[in-house]
Amino acid sequence: MNGRRTFSQGGVARFLLVHLWIRLRKGTDMAYFIAPWYRVRADENTLVFRHGDRYTVFEGAAVVPAVKAVTEKLLVTKDSDKAIESFDESSRSVAKKIINKLVQLNVAVKTWETESPTAMSLREKLGEIVPADEIESSLEGQRVGVISDRTLSKVATSVLKSLLDDVVILDTVSPENAEAELDSMESDRMIVCAPSSDTSKLLLAVNKWALKNSRSWMQVLPFNGSRATVGPLFIPRETGCYNCFRLRTLSASPSVDEAMAFDRGTELPGQEHTSETWSSPAEDMVVWATAVGLLQQEVLDLSNLPLTPLRGQCHTLSFTPGGVDIKKHRLFKVPRCLECQGANLPLPQPWPTILVEGIQ
Repeated sequence: MNGRRTFSQGGVARFLLVHLWIRLRKGTDMAYFIAPWYRVRADENTLVFRHGDRYTVFEGAAVVPAVKAVTEKLLVTKDSDKAIESFDESSRSVAKKIINKLVQLNVAVKTWETESPTAMSLREKLGEIVPADEIESSLEGQRVGVISDRTLSKVATSVLKSLLDDVVILDTVSPENAEAELDSMESDRMIVCAPSSDTSKLLLAVNKWALKNSRSWMQVLPFNGSRATVGPLFIPRETGCYNCFRLRTLSASPSVDEAMAFDRGTELPGQEHTSETWSSPAEDMVVWATAVGLLQQEVLDLSNLPLTPLRGQCHTLSFTPGGVDIKKHRLFKVPRCLECQGANLPLPQPWPTILVEGIQ
C-alpha cells in the first residue's frame, strides 16, 4: 500500500514541511506554547526551523521578520495569549495568524514538552501508542555508523549530527576496503550505507559483510533522475537482504539498461543525477531527515503492540515542481535469493556450470 504526501506553495510565504507522518491540527484555541525547535538558518529572506526530524521553511522578506518576532515572544512568554498582547494593537492580528500557522504545523503545542524534539516526532508517527519515556530510553543509546564511497554533503552531515547523538562517518571507502572498515566499527553501532549511486558495488560489499556477521544496516540511495530511496533496514533472517531488493526492483523495472546497470554495478547510461552532481541542499535535507526518522522508528521495540508493524519499510522520494512526493513500500524476502536464502529450498535449482560441463 502506498501513501503520499505533497508539499506545495501557498500564501505570501512558502512553507516547505518535511515530515512523513505529520498530522495537521485544526483549531482556534490560542492557549499554546511553542514546542522545542532549533533555528537551522536565518537571513533576511529565509528562516528554517527543525523540530524533531521535521523542517519548516519560511521565505519572503515581508514574512521572515514577523515570524522571528512572534517565535521569540513565544519563547519568552511561553504563552500565546501573552505573546500576542505584547505586540501593539495594529500587529496583533498578524501575530495571531502566524501562531495559527505554527499550530497547524504542530510547532506550537498545548503544553511545554520536556522530551526531546526527536522523541516528540516519533510519538506523533506512532500515534502515541508508545510511551514517551520508552522512546527516550531507546534513542539515548542509539549509535550510528555511516559508510560511503564518496564525501557526504555538508547538509547530510549537518542533519546526521543534529538529529543523532553518536554518529561516525566513514567516507570515500572503496568496495574492496568495505569489510575492513566495517569491522572497525563497534558491534552495537547501526550501519547506514550512502553510496554515490544506486548501482554502486559498495552496496553488495556491505550486504555480504552484514549477512556474514548478522548485522542490520540501512541504505540511503541518492536521487537518480527519477527518485531517491530511503531504506529499508535490512535485518538478517527477518527481512529481505539487499540482493532481494535488487531482484524485486529489477522485476518491476521495464528498463533493460537499468537491469544491466544493476548487474554490473555501474551507472545507468546517460545518468546525470547521481550524488556527485546533485547540488540541491533542500532535497538533500529531505532525504536525510527522512532517513534518520525511518531509522529511529525501526530500532524501537514494537513487538508488544497488538498489531506489530512489519519490518522492511522503504520510501521513495520524487522531486517535482509541485514539491516532494513520498511513497511508502515494504520489502519482502525473495524465496530463491542465493545471498540470504541459500539454495536449500525443495524446488528445482539451476545446474551449476561446472556440472553441466562435466556431463558434456
